[in-house]
Amino acid sequence: MHYRNSPPDYRNKPQRPGAPAPPESTGLLWLLFSFEGRVRRSVFWLVQFVKWVACQFIFVGLSAPDYRESAIMGFGWLVFLLLPAWISLAVAVKRFHDRDKSGWWLLIVLIPIFGPIFVMIEMWLMPGTDGPNRFGPDPRQVN
Repeated sequence: MHYRNSPPDYRNKPQRPGAPAPPESTGLLWLLFSFEGRVRRSVFWLVQFVKWVACQFIFVGLSAPDYRESAIMGFGWLVFLLLPAWISLAVAVKRFHDRDKSGWWLLIVLIPIFGPIFVMIEMWLMPGTDGPNRFGPDPRQVN
């Protein structure tokens, strides 16, 4: 039975020609750069930890005396600032998708005090919705 506002059922449903396929939820490029699909809390935490460690090494490398005045320095800092921000946004949006919320919910972080606390609770502590939702299949059930 399919109600008007119910999420699409991705399980064992043949795709009609021209219909969008379920979001592909595999691969490192998808995980780090795509804003579609869902990720579990454990994957969210792993990405955040690996990103933090990588940023520490990059920061030390860019702070080395040999590179301080080089032309590559400006480009290196630009990548150092933008790449982790993009990765954080992509994974956070997928985490909100796992909670069956739009990625636009991230804007709530702009509300002082309440916003960041709400986002931390939603992304860090709350489990995702069981089964498929409007953003894709349950990542706990996908191989």
